[in-house]
Amino acid sequence: MLELKEQINNDPEKFAEAAKEFSSCRTSKDGGNLGEPFGPGVMVKQVDDVCFEKEVGVVHGPISSPYGEHLILLSERFGDE
Repeated sequence: MLELKEQINNDPEKFAEAAKEFSSCRTSKDGGNLGEPFGPGVMVKQVDDVCFEKEVGVVHGPISSPYGEHLILLSERFGDE
């Protein structure tokens, strides 16, 4: 995962390509896009913490959750005004 994170280098296109190739999540066909904006408490705590506390525009992880290991690219955060 660390090698993959290094290869992605915070590039959204590379992140989407990697998600399509390596992810087993249902979002893989959409390049790892989780879809509509969501608020705190919707995702598992490990993912939620990254989504609402970490820097936007950066690939974070690997993050462990009950659903596996994840790299998370925050492309934008809604409600940060």
